[in-house]
Amino acid sequence: MAKATLKAGQGTQSVSVIPKPWTHQAAFWGLAGILVLAPFFRGLFFNTDQHVFLILASILVWFAWLWKYGEREYTFLSHPLDYLIAAFPVVYLFSAINAANYGFALDEFIKNILYFSVYWLVVQLIKDERSLHQMLNAVYLAAFGVAVAGLAIATGLVYFKDGFLYSRIYSTFQYPNALSSYLAIALFLGLYFWQRYSALTVADTVNDRFLKQILPGWLQKIKLYGYLYVLINFTLLVVLFGAKSRAGLLAAAVVFIVYLVILDWSKRLPVLINVLVPGIIAYPVIYKFVILAQAKRMGLAWLWFFAGIVVVAVLQYLYNFMLDKGMLTWLKSRLKTKWTLAGTGIVIIAAAAIGTAMHPGLIKQIASFSYLRNAFERFFFVRDALDMIKARPFLGWGGGGWEEAYRSFQHYLYNSTEVHSYYFQVAVETGIIGLLVILGIWAVFLRTGRRVYRTAPPDSNRRILAVSLFAGAVVAGGHALIDFNLSLSALTMALWMLFACMRFLETMPNADQVFDQGQQVAPGISGRQSKEIKESASRKKKRRKANESGKQPAVSARNSKPLNPVILSVSSFVCLIFLLLGMSLASANMYSSDTAKQTQNTQKALQNLQMAAARNPLYAEYRLRLAGLYFNEGNYQKAFDEARRASQLSRYSSSCKQDLSTLSAYTGKFGQSLSYAKQAIELAPYSISGYENLARTCTVIGRSELAQGKKESARSYLQETLKVPSLINNRLSGLSADEKKLWRDGPMLSVTPGIQLYEGQSYLLLGNPAEAEKYLQNAAADDQNKGEAFLWLALLKDNQGKEQESKDFLEKATAIDQSFSQAFQQLRFLIPGSKVSITSSEIPVTAQVQ
Repeated sequence: MAKATLKAGQGTQSVSVIPKPWTHQAAFWGLAGILVLAPFFRGLFFNTDQHVFLILASILVWFAWLWKYGEREYTFLSHPLDYLIAAFPVVYLFSAINAANYGFALDEFIKNILYFSVYWLVVQLIKDERSLHQMLNAVYLAAFGVAVAGLAIATGLVYFKDGFLYSRIYSTFQYPNALSSYLAIALFLGLYFWQRYSALTVADTVNDRFLKQILPGWLQKIKLYGYLYVLINFTLLVVLFGAKSRAGLLAAAVVFIVYLVILDWSKRLPVLINVLVPGIIAYPVIYKFVILAQAKRMGLAWLWFFAGIVVVAVLQYLYNFMLDKGMLTWLKSRLKTKWTLAGTGIVIIAAAAIGTAMHPGLIKQIASFSYLRNAFERFFFVRDALDMIKARPFLGWGGGGWEEAYRSFQHYLYNSTEVHSYYFQVAVETGIIGLLVILGIWAVFLRTGRRVYRTAPPDSNRRILAVSLFAGAVVAGGHALIDFNLSLSALTMALWMLFACMRFLETMPNADQVFDQGQQVAPGISGRQSKEIKESASRKKKRRKANESGKQPAVSARNSKPLNPVILSVSSFVCLIFLLLGMSLASANMYSSDTAKQTQNTQKALQNLQMAAARNPLYAEYRLRLAGLYFNEGNYQKAFDEARRASQLSRYSSSCKQDLSTLSAYTGKFGQSLSYAKQAIELAPYSISGYENLARTCTVIGRSELAQGKKESARSYLQETLKVPSLINNRLSGLSADEKKLWRDGPMLSVTPGIQLYEGQSYLLLGNPAEAEKYLQNAAADDQNKGEAFLWLALLKDNQGKEQESKDFLEKATAIDQSFSQAFQQLRFLIPGSKVSITSSEIPVTAQVQ
């Protein structure tokens, strides 16, 4: 048993710390490991990583149930927050019934099961202040690791894809906005730890008598924890500034002001000093660090960082020195604290005003369209999200519904698989019911925090922790109003952990006494733990006396409960289901990944994809890739079947419809092919690929029908090709000036050279060579289409009897692709002998798009 020393008055008492059962230890430290590792797996944004963590979480939940079974403690949910957080994955499960994409819906359900698992494990496993601090330190130290990794990535010491881009630190999250929220959470936790432990000396933390005798007196007087936490907080601030997330910094600043207001007055100035002074140093440090890192002067960049570390450490020493010498007694004056805070605020405002006056163009720049472009775009995202919510108000579109269907609702072309507002995304995916659940979670959390705050004594550690948990949660949740940072599961898991810690603070027995006692003992032993140790010693003493007298001690309430194997069996079965689900999905990812390596072995690639589709039958991408392999083999019917299954799983995918259109044509289903091509445009009306696919499909089918002598059917399809430009014009006419201004993620809709290529072919087949030549010449000016355009120009000139010109164009075509020579012979008979007579009035007008 481990030994610990409890201080009691003038003497000390050496007692034994009773370790928890191995099942509890495995679950507890496994959970801490998950929280530490999650940020380093790309913020746990991708489903391939989430599936692995689902496996780990399932095992840890099972260990927790084994421990609870041994303790005869069978409660599953008991607090309103428990029920609401448990309801969240249930809502996602029900929304999956009519999901827009069943694979995405499964992934979102798994993510929320993972979040609930983390929350539930924290609630069950944290039983005292010591274990609470250990779990909070897991997130705090993980954030420190992420910050150091970001600096290392920026200077090339460590390679991590997209960890440093555009002079911004993305670190292992690969997304600076989520990184800023994660670091802000850790900063508020760091402020709590600094307030709690900064006054502790080495002597206060060393329990071994021999060590105390051999350690020099000056070393024992060092307040080690104060230095440790202030330097980690400084590192977090450096990288927070380096992420350059405007919304993240704004959210952190606003919440920090609220944090100061809520804190007891005696804590405000020390906390402000602990943030403001390192922050003033951190900003120029990261400014120079980034410039030097981009200039490849890595040594000098790190010199700047370590110089900042030294300066902060010196300032912390001066703070401790002045505190010990009684030079900071004015910090304990309420009136002086108010005046100092007011003066600090005035100085900050005055500095901002002077800075603005010295840079008159700053306000204009901040208010400019280019500076606020991202904010403007988010309004349009939310507008489209509201349209989707109106279409399915109750259970929404299922997990991933926005990513699957947003192109059907967008008012101009943009590429965004996230709404950039977590709460609107939840409403899109789960409807009003899901939105009410997430709002309920926040309402209960805030009510719980208020209750903890009001019941805790002023200036107590319990109140400081409650305020820190509140600030950390609000800074992440508030930022999520205007961003998708909570789509990165590492951040959401940390947030759900804060919810669980606040819930623990409310229900913790004798919480006030525990945190007060905690100030009188070494940081390794909590007040509650010391109480448990004393009670355990008392029980042993009573048991020994009972044995000596021949009497049996009274049976404890816990041991009086019978073992309940039914609950253990049910919980084990549920854990096994999620374990097998996670393993099945993870193995599907492995087979899919191996397929990409089989570039030369088509049969092996086909087998791997079949195995992947069998292990994750809801994932449409596997079916589409299978369709591609079958198509390359010439097995068009199997390719069509797989593409149709993919379309059934991904019902709003324009690319699926385009593939079905092509494969329908190859299998002779011409009517279906045209229908799928038109559906593709409806599902993505601002994507030019849909219009190009429609033009190609109609032309190819018309050509095929013409080859079979079905002239009227051919006429109908070829005319559909000539209608494509008017479809584009009609769509463009509905765009507002602002929408055209925001359009940047792709080319503006226009009659592309690809469309003109098929227009030229259709005109030629319809007997209008003059129009055909105009469009084919335009297509020939494009590098991507010039080979096929030269082929059709050769056919046109051959039909006109201009053999030399035809030969010249054919030579140009075959110089690009030798197969065009054979195609010329196959298509040649269509032009002179199978023309479809058509009057000029029947040919649609193809006005050019402006």
